[in-house]
Amino acid sequence: MNAIEIILGVSLILNVILIIGARNILLQNEELEDTLLETVMDVQQKVGTAYQTMQDVDIRGSFESDDEVGAVFTELKDIIEKLNETI
Repeated sequence: MNAIEIILGVSLILNVILIIGARNILLQNEELEDTLLETVMDVQQKVGTAYQTMQDVDIRGSFESDDEVGAVFTELKDIIEKLNETI
């Protein structure tokens, strides 16, 4: 065997190993994308539910008064509205 055959053999083995590694990384990336998409959808649903619940709780506007409870309620409602718009 000459040096070129040895180099080609080693190169072939390394290429196969790199292709298998790249394939595994792509599969992991796809799994991560799926998990991330599920998480985003779950967060979006929970933010929507929280926003609807806050609106239902304050149906008469009693929490939106000028006292401390009203201020905290208004701030929470604003945060949830911003999250709802972002998501």
